[in-house]
Amino acid sequence: MAHKIQVILAKEKIIEKFCKNWVHAQKLILPQGFALIPLKINLLKDINELNKNNNIKPYKEFIHLSSSLQELLIAESVCCKIAYLETEYIGGNGKQSVILYSNKEIIGPFSTVTEWNDKKLEIKDKPEGERAINKILYKMQVSSKYRDEFSALGLDYLISNNKIITKINEKKEKQTL
Repeated sequence: MAHKIQVILAKEKIIEKFCKNWVHAQKLILPQGFALIPLKINLLKDINELNKNNNIKPYKEFIHLSSSLQELLIAESVCCKIAYLETEYIGGNGKQSVILYSNKEIIGPFSTVTEWNDKKLEIKDKPEGERAINKILYKMQVSSKYRDEFSALGLDYLISNNKIITKINEKKEKQTL
């Protein structure tokens, strides 16, 4: 199974404010008062154009995080925490990367590379221990009584940005009925 997302994640009120300022931003409400915005190409294009078209990649860990998007997330992080995360997994192998913006400071980036071992039938994470996204979600006070933080927010079921957008549109349709 594949899992490939690029999202901005924060408390719902922060995401709501962000959506009001950006035409192409759409939010999906998550458990525990969180929400996310899938990073669609037209949203990233708008952000890059308004910030002097600065599409330089500040970190090798990310495919889509531009300097312009980072500048925006730093500015928006006054008195709050905003995470940007990317996943790219296929059949148990892949990578997750995350960075946290908090009070205009940068925490990270962090990455975890996961490999499936067919001989031992086990997953091996590098670095070993806590996965990168869970580490940041814990700092954002995501509660995970019986599951990890990633699953506690339902991110394990949001396997692509297209799937996220479909869920957003389904919720909009239900609201209009």
